[in-house]
Amino acid sequence: MKLGLAAQFVIGSTVFSETKSFLEKLGLQKKEEGISPSNEQFALYTDGRANILLNETNHYDYSGIIYFTPDLESVVEKLEEAGISVTIQKGEGTIRSAFFLTKDRIPVNIVQAKMKQDTNPFGQSLVDIGAFGEYSIQVGDLDESIGYWNKLGFDTLFRDDKWNFAILSDGLIVLGLHSHDMGGVKTALTYFNPNMASTVDKLKAKGITFASLEEYEVDGKPAVDLTTIAPGGQVFFLFTGDVTGMPKT
Repeated sequence: MKLGLAAQFVIGSTVFSETKSFLEKLGLQKKEEGISPSNEQFALYTDGRANILLNETNHYDYSGIIYFTPDLESVVEKLEEAGISVTIQKGEGTIRSAFFLTKDRIPVNIVQAKMKQDTNPFGQSLVDIGAFGEYSIQVGDLDESIGYWNKLGFDTLFRDDKWNFAILSDGLIVLGLHSHDMGGVKTALTYFNPNMASTVDKLKAKGITFASLEEYEVDGKPAVDLTTIAPGGQVFFLFTGDVTGMPKT
């Protein structure tokens, strides 16, 4: 099963302008902005490896995944055959979008649309904070969560039973499933930079604050792992490391 031909991470924010400013301070590149059919603001950003859609919402803040497919009815049929409960939205007699919550309560929206993926999850990064590595998800049982995402078309690229995590991809996005403690964080957009320590002062100068900052050494060189939180609550992990050699299959 493939959920779509293109995918984006989505942030819904009740403080749209503040979140927009935050993403731009992080260095994400704006591709498009405008007003949605529901008369709410949106802005689409990229880091070269992933697209991030920021939506204005008046109800609650959220984080999730959006897929785009030209054959939504077929995708919905396969989801239902896999035992996944789907909420559909119809227009003029045809399915326009479908929504479901994953086993670990990640909202996934699938939209009927012809759209090509214009990012490569294993490609070149366009931002100074590093390369996008994964959408980190806190899970319960790692085996069950891996099995669930495998049903949705994700392959397991890497697994570490010592630290209880796995890296999965469907070729469009990369997920990190973590059954260890993520410090109370449910989901995070996670970036890796071999020299993350060099970004600290630059981010501070732009007004970015850190919820946590852990300094250490790697081979005698300074290293740092950061957590920063966007207005509205979206967590970003900025870790020292290199994901450019990540296996693709």
